[in-house]
Order: sequence, then C-alpha cells, then structure tokens
Amino acid sequence: MRCDSCGARVRCRSVETSGPDPLFDVEVAGRLETRLRVEAPWDEATHRRLSAWLVGASVVTVALVLVLFLLARIL
Repeated sequence: MRCDSCGARVRCRSVETSGPDPLFDVEVAGRLETRLRVEAPWDEATHRRLSAWLVGASVVTVALVLVLFLLARIL
C-alpha cells in the first residue's frame, strides 16, 4: 500500500486477531517512529467472507487428502 498524499510505502502487520476487534501495527516502511497500533472491528461482510473462505479451504483440503489416500491405495 502507498500513502495517497506522499507516496510512501505503508506496511501493516497483524498483532492480535483472536478477539472481537483485531489489532494491527501500521507504519511507513523503514521508519519505526511512525508505527501506530490500529484497531479495526470486524464488519458482517468481512466475517461472512472469511467464514466462506475457511469452509472452502477445509473442503478442498479434505478432498485432496482423500484423493491422495485413494491414489496410495490404488498404486
């Protein structure tokens, strides 16, 4: 990401994501004095999107394990 006004590169790192409001450290790349801790609450759309992604990833993982198991049994 880049700052709209000055064009500096902005870095974001998650600090705590297990609570109701995840925390992120945001800073301009290479300048630690600009570090700021930001709390970004989950909205319903983000929650639905992440839940759908987790279900999809789980289904794909289980399917791949089953395919590999069947291939091992056949071969």
